[in-house]
Amino acid sequence: MIPLQPLVKTETAVDDDDEIHTTTRTVPWTPTELERIKEKYSRQPSASAVEYVWRVSAEGGDRMMLREDEAGDTWGPGVFLTTMPGDHCYSQTARAAYWADSMDPRERGEPLEIRAKGYSDLSAAVRKAVCLKAMYDREEFRKSPMLAPIDPDRLVPLIRGLTDCLKPFTVETRNRIREICDNPNRGRGRRNYIPTWNEFVQEIDKYGRQMGWATLTGEKPPDPT
Repeated sequence: MIPLQPLVKTETAVDDDDEIHTTTRTVPWTPTELERIKEKYSRQPSASAVEYVWRVSAEGGDRMMLREDEAGDTWGPGVFLTTMPGDHCYSQTARAAYWADSMDPRERGEPLEIRAKGYSDLSAAVRKAVCLKAMYDREEFRKSPMLAPIDPDRLVPLIRGLTDCLKPFTVETRNRIREICDNPNRGRGRRNYIPTWNEFVQEIDKYGRQMGWATLTGEKPPDPT
């Protein structure tokens, strides 16, 4: 099994003046581990750019960190997961999204709607919307795009593909976030807080349960624990 991120080591030393110094360093991937990672996460010729980013994210790419020199080789047809010059450490998903953003949205296979046919599709549908946001942000989030605040514009394809039961809640969420974003003098506090995509998954899951959507679709909701 491939570990989700490189090992991070913290070393503490005391100098002649009895001052404590802490050094944190990341142990690089071994050549064998990198080969296994590339074998798993390389893009297949049949996959569109958007499909490739979605797969990387869904299979653990949000938590798999790579340095620039580790991501510099080819990762499938036309894919080089390089970002800005320098020794930056980005998640695999962020690197794939950075690469995909260099293409025209029509070229990379960007959908007009993201469908969630059943309860079990809901989390995956939100993750797809997150990946689209990551492609537009590019440099913004180096780790998991799921931890980014919601961009109301990126909710539009999701709203189009949701069941009628969930659309009002998502539209209300989008409108509320737009009002917050449009207020340049907004202060801090719960009323002006923009939830992350991860929090949104939990909120829409809770709303769907309250509305009985899971029962109507005939699917058993996943155990929240």
